[in-house]
Amino acid sequence: MSRIMFKRYSLLWEGKMSLDALKKIYKNKYFRAIVNVALAFLIAFSLLLCLRLVLGVEYPLLVVSSGSMMPTLNIGDLIIAQSIDPSQINADKLTGDILVFRDPRNLNELIVHRAVRIYKGEDNHYLIVTSGDATRITSDQFSPWDSSLLVGKVIMRIPYIGNITLFFYSEKNLSTIILFVTILVLIA
Repeated sequence: MSRIMFKRYSLLWEGKMSLDALKKIYKNKYFRAIVNVALAFLIAFSLLLCLRLVLGVEYPLLVVSSGSMMPTLNIGDLIIAQSIDPSQINADKLTGDILVFRDPRNLNELIVHRAVRIYKGEDNHYLIVTSGDATRITSDQFSPWDSSLLVGKVIMRIPYIGNITLFFYSEKNLSTIILFVTILVLIA
């Protein structure tokens, strides 16, 4: 009996397993679930890579996490950013481009504000004065921003979708989710 089992697995590794045996494996609901989840992640990752290439920015999809740009951008909105040449920025208090910058204190953090004024600095760098729509005051501690910190321009807003991400980033909510999943695994 053990020889037959060994032979079956060796055929699987050699690629000689029958089509019926493969169908039997695929009918297993756990195997299908794993394959479907893996495919979903692969598709999502591929779409993200395509967006990065097409839009020319490292972070094309961003979630608004503060109210500094309200009412234009609300907490939980998903925004899509595209690269922009600093010389093409429209700067105006009411209709200026909404820009994404790296926070100079922590380059992994991003800040989204409206371009209010723009000045040409030294070495083809631009200095961009920004403001949050909620205050309409250029009280930003890093303004004017050096164009080297510019990530891109916001080109689209999708309301509420980003709340899903914000929900998972909350430590309290993440602990609740982990507890819930653990209980489900123990019950099943």
